[in-house]
Amino acid sequence: MSFFDFLWNVNQEQKIIKVSTAVTDKMQHVGHLGMDVNFLKTTVERLALTNAALVEILSERVGVTERDILEKIEEIDLRDGVKDGKITMKPRNCSKCSRVLPAKRKICLYCGEEAV
Repeated sequence: MSFFDFLWNVNQEQKIIKVSTAVTDKMQHVGHLGMDVNFLKTTVERLALTNAALVEILSERVGVTERDILEKIEEIDLRDGVKDGKITMKPRNCSKCSRVLPAKRKICLYCGEEAV
């Protein structure tokens, strides 16, 4: 084996190790994503169960109908101006400095004013 063959083999082995490490890292990441998906599935199932219980209680005790609930869902959905099945908070202007605040911020990033 020549010196160049030796260098080539060392280089290839380093590349193989690098790729193998990357594959292992990605497999671990995929495993974590699977756990996240399972957690989200469980959460959605619990929310569905909770909502079903609330609908039955409202129906039995207060007389709220499914139509009432669906109309309220649509009303809330349209508050952001888009009927998309999501609650979307829009950015707003700070009452003190008038700069645009991200929807989820409770305090202005620029002047420190508490958002209303």
